[in-house]
Parts: sequence; C-alpha cells; structure tokens
Amino acid sequence: MTFLTFTSSLVVLALIDSMSFGTLLIPVWLLMTSRRVRVDRFLIYLLTVVGLYFLFGLIIMFSADLFLNRYGSLLESKQMLIGQFI
Repeated sequence: MTFLTFTSSLVVLALIDSMSFGTLLIPVWLLMTSRRVRVDRFLIYLLTVVGLYFLFGLIIMFSADLFLNRYGSLLESKQMLIGQFI
C-alpha cells in the first residue's frame, strides 16, 4: 500500500467518522446549554473521546494481529483469493 493510498483511505474514514452523533451534536449541545463556554466540560468531552479512540485502536490492532497470526495461512489460500476477487 503506497503512502498516497493509505493517506486517502484515512481521510475518507475521518470524514465518515466526523459525521457521527458524537462529533456533531454533542459539541453543539455543550455550546448551547449555557451562555459561557465551560472549558471543563469541553476538556472532559475531548479527553473521553481521545481515550476511547485510543483504547478501541489498541483493541482492533491486537485483535487483528491475533487473527492474522492464527488464520493468515487460510487467507492466502486459493479459495480465499478467488472469493476476494469475486
């Protein structure tokens, strides 16, 4: 996978993710609930989002590593390659 392909895939995933409920409506709700912007609310929200994304990233990374180590040879079989082609 080239750098350009990898980067464009990440950009598309980031755009899809930015359209979720948590990234669109929660910040707007936090801005509209009070007259003053409460920095502590935003920091708690941002730290929660960053922490959960980091945790989910680690879970996905280690799960994929275990899966590929265990079933990697099956994924390279002729039947799987034909299935991927179709």
